[in-house]
Amino acid sequence: LPNNTNRSIAEDHQDNLWLGTRNGLVRMNKRTGKFKTFFLPDESQRIIYTLFVSKDGTLWIGTDGGLSYFNSKTETFYTYNNKNTWLIDVDGSKNRITNYSVKAIIEDRNGDLLIGTWSSGLMRLKRGSNVFRSYPKLNDINSAYSLFFDRNHRLWVGTWGYGVLCISNPDNLKNPQYHQ
Repeated sequence: LPNNTNRSIAEDHQDNLWLGTRNGLVRMNKRTGKFKTFFLPDESQRIIYTLFVSKDGTLWIGTDGGLSYFNSKTETFYTYNNKNTWLIDVDGSKNRITNYSVKAIIEDRNGDLLIGTWSSGLMRLKRGSNVFRSYPKLNDINSAYSLFFDRNHRLWVGTWGYGVLCISNPDNLKNPQYHQ
């Protein structure tokens, strides 16, 4: 391993175990026991905070450098950054996304990704697009540190220092109905 501190673990659809460490990403083939280490291109992407495998088998990676996914055919990474991604704020203004540190990733029943960040709040990515949409501010530092959907499709958001929120209408970005 490139580092013995593991921040996250995920299993993909090809029987690989992925380990997010403090110094890169490791793929372990559970059939052969072979390990391969990957480094995302930017230094801000060295620490892997969260890993998520979506229904279609895509491996998503959350770092201080934002959201990325792994292209298994080319063994390369695609990162959503200020050169290729837009952010639509709650008021409807559209700007290039700026620095955001991803701490949690989850997929909703429609295949959209919800992205929890250190201080950029909660965002939604419609799959197949390069447009993030912001939810209204969650707390003073706009922290969304962990995410969970319950069986009633309520989104639970664990924050850094502000407890837990329940979002009873997560599909409605203008009125998601927060409950502290």
